[in-house]
Amino acid sequence: MQLTLISTVSAATSFDYKDTLKQFSEDIETISEDLSDQTETDTDGVISLPTFQADDEQEGASTIALAIQRFMNFFKLLVAPLAILAIVIAGVKLVTAGRDSEEAATKAKNFIRYAAEGLIIIIIADQIINVIFGPTGEIFRGGQAGAEEYGRKTAQLMEGIYSLIQVIIGSVAIFMIVIAGMRYVAGSASDEQIATAKKQITWALIGLFVVGVSEFVAKDILFQQQGTKIGFDQAKQLFAQVTNFAAGTIGTLSFAFMLYAGYLYVTAQGDEDQVAKAKKIIFGAIIGILLAGSAYAITSTIVQLDASR
Repeated sequence: MQLTLISTVSAATSFDYKDTLKQFSEDIETISEDLSDQTETDTDGVISLPTFQADDEQEGASTIALAIQRFMNFFKLLVAPLAILAIVIAGVKLVTAGRDSEEAATKAKNFIRYAAEGLIIIIIADQIINVIFGPTGEIFRGGQAGAEEYGRKTAQLMEGIYSLIQVIIGSVAIFMIVIAGMRYVAGSASDEQIATAKKQITWALIGLFVVGVSEFVAKDILFQQQGTKIGFDQAKQLFAQVTNFAAGTIGTLSFAFMLYAGYLYVTAQGDEDQVAKAKKIIFGAIIGILLAGSAYAITSTIVQLDASR
């Protein structure tokens, strides 16, 4: 124990503090020279630290946004095929479920709907953010001109989105009308099936009408010139076109029903029920013709009125 203590004291007394401080100072000078080689100082004395950016004019926020965007693109490439595969599997389950398994069919329908919605959101999410705000929020730094430019881009993007939705809804409505027509023909002996087909045709036609006039009503009537005024003239034109179309359709159908009523009269051969049915059809056709004529007259009068008075 005494020998160890004596050795420790001897080593401490022989330690050269001057050489250690000198070596430490030389190490600091070497590190400083290495850092000075990697940094630049401009005329104002401002030190520019090393950067990993490829371009000196590139901002750090843009670099981070670019990295995130690349990751999102990779994520979309990975998720989109999986979502499509899941939708296909759910479609197979829906086809094979049959009428005996309503619960399985309902689950498959909900899964397809949610998967499709999620896939659409994944595809257009980054585009919406880039167009509306910019990758790094440029809209908040561009002033009035930047806000107007991003507003124009946003309007173009939204127009493309709702145009796609209009095409999809129109295609689905036409498909439903065809299916309802087939059901109407196949279920001529079933009053319930005929009633269901009529409802499908009615709602499909209403959907087509709404899709057809939605853009015109929103852009040319309600929010004309970026919402600064209401298009009264365009509203009158739309009212006239819709009313004239309805009047022409009602008049044509009324004429067709009168021909059908005449056929019932000819083939009645004393059948009182068939004669009564023909009379009702003729009476309804006459009312339809009168309504069509009066609607055209009312429309012509209203359209000529000045909305400012």
